[in-house]
Amino acid sequence: MRHFIGYTIVALIAAIALGCGSGKELPDVVPHTKEAGVTSPDPVEKAPEASDPAAKAIADRAIKAITQNQPDLLVKARNCKLTAHGLFQLPPKNQTMTEAKCIINSMWPDRGQITYDFGGSHKLVFGKRGVFGWWVNSPLPYVAPSELAQVIQTDLMAQQWFLVGLGLAESGAVFFDPKNEKTAKSSTTTIKVGLKDLLVYRVAFDDQSGLPVRIEYAPLEIGQRVRVKKVISASDPMLASGLMLPTTISLTQNEQLAYRWTVDHWDFPEKMDDSVFDPPK
Repeated sequence: MRHFIGYTIVALIAAIALGCGSGKELPDVVPHTKEAGVTSPDPVEKAPEASDPAAKAIADRAIKAITQNQPDLLVKARNCKLTAHGLFQLPPKNQTMTEAKCIINSMWPDRGQITYDFGGSHKLVFGKRGVFGWWVNSPLPYVAPSELAQVIQTDLMAQQWFLVGLGLAESGAVFFDPKNEKTAKSSTTTIKVGLKDLLVYRVAFDDQSGLPVRIEYAPLEIGQRVRVKKVISASDPMLASGLMLPTTISLTQNEQLAYRWTVDHWDFPEKMDDSVFDPPK
């Protein structure tokens, strides 16, 4: 996975479990290594040097919608904990989806830890601190592929940091290519967002609320040269600590449902234990 599920955000695991090729299953035995590193992304396209003012205005409106016109609230989102429950697709892909709990801890801009709890002793945990990424198929020891941190970073941005507004407020972001899309059920405006050292993302915003409702991106996952098309859908927004955030979140990979979560809590602790982003000893 080239990022955080290869790693998902979440769906960190989705990338590893679902994004590693047909029939690819989680290994029974994983190597125990402390190798760390980062692989430069291979974007589908390059962002322009400067933002399109019309596209930037759409991102600014979304920040106002998320923060309810209090952009200073974004500071609290830098420490974020998402707790959710729902269904997760473990390999093989044709089996019934598995009930699971999901906990995502993140510390902007480069730390994340995602836990998928399937009950009993079976847990999948992904983490990153800077350029070091690791994952655990509990109760096996952790493994740290050199590309994992980049995979996790890419997924975290799409699956959490755009939703809470941080990705849209990033000073180095470039916004371009605004387009309106109308269907019988909805009207959205999409823009493309380029971020340093990451892919170009395509983000759709509901025209009525201004909130982000869909995030599309196509990363290369670990061990693959074929892109995985990922689509995050977010709906049913509610206020959480002053931020308007989705309570239903789903991910499809190559048009196959990878997970669907119902959010239990969005929490923004004033302080977060930095050790949570380290692999188990």
